[in-house]
Amino acid sequence: MKMRIGYICRRKSFLKCYGPVIYEGLKDVGFEQVLLIQRDEAYKDGAYTAETFLENEAGCLGELEREYMVDENSLLFAIRKYGLRAVVSLTPDLPDDIYRIMPETGKWGVVWCSCPNYVDDVSVILNRLSPFHLKCWDMIGVQNAIFKKYLEPRLVAKGAGEALRRIMPVGEPCLDQIGQFSFERQEIRRRFGLPESARIVLFGSFDRAYTDNPWVSKSDHNAFRERPFSRAMRLMGSAPGVRPYSEHFDLVRSFADRHGALILTKSRFKHGDPEFIANGSDMVVSDRSYYPFTAFEALSIADLVVTAPSLLVLDALALGKPSIVLRPVHNSARHSMSGLYDEFLYDDGGLFNLKGVTETFSTCTEEGWDRFDSWSKEGGFTRPVLGERDAFMKRYGIEPGASARFFHSIAEMICKKETTAHM
Repeated sequence: MKMRIGYICRRKSFLKCYGPVIYEGLKDVGFEQVLLIQRDEAYKDGAYTAETFLENEAGCLGELEREYMVDENSLLFAIRKYGLRAVVSLTPDLPDDIYRIMPETGKWGVVWCSCPNYVDDVSVILNRLSPFHLKCWDMIGVQNAIFKKYLEPRLVAKGAGEALRRIMPVGEPCLDQIGQFSFERQEIRRRFGLPESARIVLFGSFDRAYTDNPWVSKSDHNAFRERPFSRAMRLMGSAPGVRPYSEHFDLVRSFADRHGALILTKSRFKHGDPEFIANGSDMVVSDRSYYPFTAFEALSIADLVVTAPSLLVLDALALGKPSIVLRPVHNSARHSMSGLYDEFLYDDGGLFNLKGVTETFSTCTEEGWDRFDSWSKEGGFTRPVLGERDAFMKRYGIEPGASARFFHSIAEMICKKETTAHM
């Protein structure tokens, strides 16, 4: 009898991480996989039905079983209906009503595993989970050993040191899509309707919630929150040292025009882009598929990426694309994980300041703005220093095969739990 694994999909975008893992699972004839589909808060129309959820992805992942769920009772029903041996979540950030059923289902032999998602797991583990929550998991995947080491003294301090044995460095499953799909540059250009020869600047539009980021001071945050994004950016433009969103985009447009390049803007519905983004871009593309991930398709045809601080830069890095990172707001507040974030993202040798690969312009300072302005007038397209890229990826455990490692770890835990139950 085949063993079944269920994947809790609270958002359609979860498939960018689940897709590569499911792909690995399809190779193992001893397993079947079920998508447990829940409400997607990122879209106005909210709920997706099991029939429409995989409209774009079904052809890539095959005929997967799909079950629609709304709460812990429907999840319990699905566990019983399919005889699930494991349930997978993207990060351990689940509602408390689901946490309440985890210990009991664990006694039935169900293995609970969380799939890593960039650096989010560390924040969830430290700021969201109590010792009780942590004990509910059989495995909590994190990206790398550095993140686990960061967690160790902090979990011990909160009386949850026992949870360290459940935390497993896995890598970044999402990035395995790069090896599972060809992402042929010319074919994607044709599909996007873009000329084959023109250089392309991929501009990552700023998130509507950008002012919620930890480097905005509390007073600034209170002034900006709950306002339409374009209004918030205009307010930011009146704050000391902060330039309007439109001025940032104008300099990117100036750079592209100087090189005869096109701007392909990567957006999302939730960004609520102001009109000048559509008017000033040669094309705007949103996430219309997560497996294959639209962002990987857009990155594969780009010659340069320009974005606000975003893990889109990590995706670009994996594809060997250079990036310019624009940091347009004040760093006047410290986040509870600032030390880890700074090392991973902002310090020299971090993701956003990787010599010969990525460069950050702190445009909230006069010096940073002047450097950005000079880049728009004098900068050019450069080839990334892949040796620096490779060293960064190795240090943070971001290497091919994460999805296979994660899937096989689930399989091993199922077998281990089954063996223990029969002893």
